Amino acid sequence: MRRFWLLFSVLLAAAWTPAGAKVRLPAVVGDNMVLQQATDVKVWGWAAPGSEVRVAPSWGAAVRTEADAEGRWCTTLRTPAASFEKRTIRIGDGDGEPVVLRNVLIGEVWLCSGQSNMEIPVQGGRDCPIEHSLEIIAESAQYPDVRLFSVKIDGGLTPRETEVLALLAQGRSIPYIRDELIISRETAATHAKHIYAKLGVHSRQELIDLARR
Repeated sequence: MRRFWLLFSVLLAAAWTPAGAKVRLPAVVGDNMVLQQATDVKVWGWAAPGSEVRVAPSWGAAVRTEADAEGRWCTTLRTPAASFEKRTIRIGDGDGEPVVLRNVLIGEVWLCSGQSNMEIPVQGGRDCPIEHSLEIIAESAQYPDVRLFSVKIDGGLTPRETEVLALLAQGRSIPYIRDELIISRETAATHAKHIYAKLGVHSRQELIDLARR
């Protein structure tokens, strides 16, 4: 439950809704999602203020809740044991077409987080090969029901990126930053890439000019 709730918490602002539906949902609540088995999970979204929202899972009884003055609503669903049975959840407030979530699985949900090198795909990247990556990718076809939800990087600089930015603005090289901060070259390069993207610059000189303003 805690792992699932943490995963839910990262995208409160991103809403998903089909055309004509009055109920809106965060992006992490949608088709093809996996719910943690045998526990109480949170499902939430937005609807007309004061409206009654009905959430009907295909595996059990429907539950009802009421949207508050700002249109926010939240309820809890009890999930069954894990299986590969494809489930659905219907969510509506009686006004317009209900939202129907399809191909929902009940299983194990894991939150993966950490340093920037966790973004490296299994296939690896430039100057960063992954041992046995081709075999791992080929074998993944045996597990078609493993689902992945990636959270887009957005927002301000992290504390580590702020450190890297200060060194970049001094004209320091990636190898220097690697040694100074005691991180790998790949991690230093990834931090630099994120800094450029977040600040909207395309060259070291642009970065230095921005830092001097």
